[in-house]
Amino acid sequence: MLAARAFRGVAARTGRIARPTAARPAAGRRQMSYASFYDTYLKSNASMVTFIVAGAIVTELMFSKGTDALWSAANGGKLVEHVDWAKWSADDDDDDDDDDDD
Repeated sequence: MLAARAFRGVAARTGRIARPTAARPAAGRRQMSYASFYDTYLKSNASMVTFIVAGAIVTELMFSKGTDALWSAANGGKLVEHVDWAKWSADDDDDDDDDDDD
């Protein structure tokens, strides 16, 4: 590793190896900087843990809502939320109370 680094340095000074140039971003696009992301979210341990926990919570909520929507679409009309409770009458429930008075 040390020898390779020294060889590159000597070759670059003599002009035998061209130094790679950084690719320019497309016009109108802002280049994403890892340094700004690191300074914002990963600089301290507390901010990194907060970023990871918040990301896990948001991911879990999105996954939960997505699977619930898929389950509801696949089982349309079969779930408790889809039952029309107006069809059920509550008048039959009073018959059981009369037997207890004897």
